[in-house]
Amino acid sequence: MLNEPQTFRRRFRRAIKTKKALLVGCVLLLLAGGVTVATFRALALQEPAEPGTIAWTAQEARAQDITDISSTVFPMYTSVNGLDEATSRYTVVVAQASDRHTHLIDAYSFMTWYKFRVVETISSKPLLCTDCPATSPPAEMLPVATNEILVPTAGGEFVYDGVTCRTSERELPAFNISANYLLFIDLDAANRVGATSIGPAGIFHINNDQLIPVGTSTAISDDIAARYNNSLSQLRAGLSGTPRSGVRA
Repeated sequence: MLNEPQTFRRRFRRAIKTKKALLVGCVLLLLAGGVTVATFRALALQEPAEPGTIAWTAQEARAQDITDISSTVFPMYTSVNGLDEATSRYTVVVAQASDRHTHLIDAYSFMTWYKFRVVETISSKPLLCTDCPATSPPAEMLPVATNEILVPTAGGEFVYDGVTCRTSERELPAFNISANYLLFIDLDAANRVGATSIGPAGIFHINNDQLIPVGTSTAISDDIAARYNNSLSQLRAGLSGTPRSGVRA
């Protein structure tokens, strides 16, 4: 016997096969040099209402006595051949997650912004996409201090009308507040926004001095393991020799 979430998903699959089908999916929009926004879209063939909006999705869930909806997204990230290419293109920082805020982009979309306190900048590179439209952070995350950055991510967790909507990446779980990370980011120093353009490949947990990739093994993590024994201090010495506090413009 199917449980309620399975019945809910089965109902959607049957609806797709009818003439009045609704196409509901997760569409990833690329913003500002690799920033992704998880978006729920629907095209109603007959009714002029707002099917596919977050409000509609929550109403459909509540009708089935479902209070928690989860989905997985698969963003497109820039690929790099290894550590050398990554450090030649992206700013590398050690940063501590200090705050987060999930907000609606429109009736269909939500995203999560994280605030990080930059502990040190290991290496700094100019913004890659200088003519990309800027991604505006929510007012709740402002102001941003000179030793802080904001990192936008796809989806997150948002409660609407009593229904919890979660969108996550399989290899990029939510950042843990107060945890330290090594980040490879495309940094807009003027607006204090760092895009995780290479995705999980450029994000590492820091446990004491050990670097632990958040996802599966990649060319970057393999290089760090082979050259620096997954040691932050060895990586720092190899890339810069001297730690620097904060973020350089």
